[in-house]
Amino acid sequence: MRKLGRRAVSPLVATILLVALSIALGSFVMSISKGLTIQEESPKKSSLCPAFDEQLKETVLEKYNEKQITQEQMVLLRSIFPDELK
Repeated sequence: MRKLGRRAVSPLVATILLVALSIALGSFVMSISKGLTIQEESPKKSSLCPAFDEQLKETVLEKYNEKQITQEQMVLLRSIFPDELK
């Protein structure tokens, strides 16, 4: 019996294995390096309309003082506006 294309299979399998290995190694290196990057602090958000922010703060405080805002709602608002509602 004659061997049909036995030599052609080996380079094809080797090529596929090398491509798969390089993809796996590249993915591993990318995931490791992604964890090592230094994340910059996000810049402090500036308001586009300070007058609106001040009006919103005053309105929220008025509603809270009039007992129209619950304590839980005020905690939520303080988490959204930490600097404005101290």
